Amino acid sequence: MTGTAEPGRPATSLSVRLVAGAMVWLVVMLAVGGGVLALAFRETVEREFSQRLDAMLRAMIAVTEIAPDGTIVQVRPLGDPRFDQVFSGWYWQVTGPSGRRLRSRSLWDAVIAPADGGNALTTRRVVGPDGEPLLVAERDLEFPGADGPVHLMIAGDLGEVAEGVRQFDLLLISALGLLGAGMAIAVLIQVRFGLRPLRAMAADLEAVRESERVH
Repeated sequence: MTGTAEPGRPATSLSVRLVAGAMVWLVVMLAVGGGVLALAFRETVEREFSQRLDAMLRAMIAVTEIAPDGTIVQVRPLGDPRFDQVFSGWYWQVTGPSGRRLRSRSLWDAVIAPADGGNALTTRRVVGPDGEPLLVAERDLEFPGADGPVHLMIAGDLGEVAEGVRQFDLLLISALGLLGAGMAIAVLIQVRFGLRPLRAMAADLEAVRESERVH
């Protein structure tokens, strides 16, 4: 007969709408949650990186002195081999009141222009001598025997932060992808079995209609 509704079509149409709505909501929630987690991780890593530079700067202050002739000397090395590797991305630099500089071997003949931040600790982003992105921690400090403030600076390669964030993002995407696939399968199973009574009811109604048409 023409115009006769197929059994189960209303339930099938409803299940499609339910699954589609659930999938859209699932994708949105996973995307928002993943974005928040990625942003929080990046901020945490960058904050810890900045704190590590601050600790290195304090260590450099502890080993920096002014010689009797007024020159800047470092009484002990900082102990990090990256400061001895040319263009390693990790640098330190001390600038005296006269403009004379003491710097790590990693800087070779390059110079990182100091910022005028005063005695307070400041951090900023600059481009390193090898084109690498750097985070710089620096401050001015008064040393006994110096004619003025001494500028101390530590710089670290932000590429390490970017690599750590990239690896976390890949892991996060993989984990959210597996979670999304598992939840999608669960939705499909729930809709399929949850709508079984509705499909049975639709089939019974169609049987009643067919019986009425026969009589």
